[in-house]
Amino acid sequence: MTKNATYVNNAINVADLKRSLDKVEKKNRPFTVFTLGRICYQKNPALFNSIAEKMPDTKFLWIGDGELREELKSKNIEITGWINREEALKRSMNADVFVLSNLVVDGGYLVLVDTDSAALNHLPAFSLGRE
Repeated sequence: MTKNATYVNNAINVADLKRSLDKVEKKNRPFTVFTLGRICYQKNPALFNSIAEKMPDTKFLWIGDGELREELKSKNIEITGWINREEALKRSMNADVFVLSNLVVDGGYLVLVDTDSAALNHLPAFSLGRE
């Protein structure tokens, strides 16, 4: 490191994540787009819902729950509610694309590191410098 740079641990134990992912049984299922976390303003559930409405033949999955749950109205969205880490990993690994619909980058980059470590396709739907 230099005086202008420093090491910041991303707080993800990649070896532990890999061991957990190796235990997940892959299942045949329909093409699935997913996200995870609290259903709140920062996560932009309205955008996730809008994408789902434009793709009515695609399964959408929100792993988590929250105060803006009612914004996820599209009939092709399944909301899991709060589930344990093992089940969340299983559901994630049996999906095809992760969408990060955040309005605000609130640590969302860590989830991109997670999805990249898990070799999942991901689509961040935000732009730096814009609300």
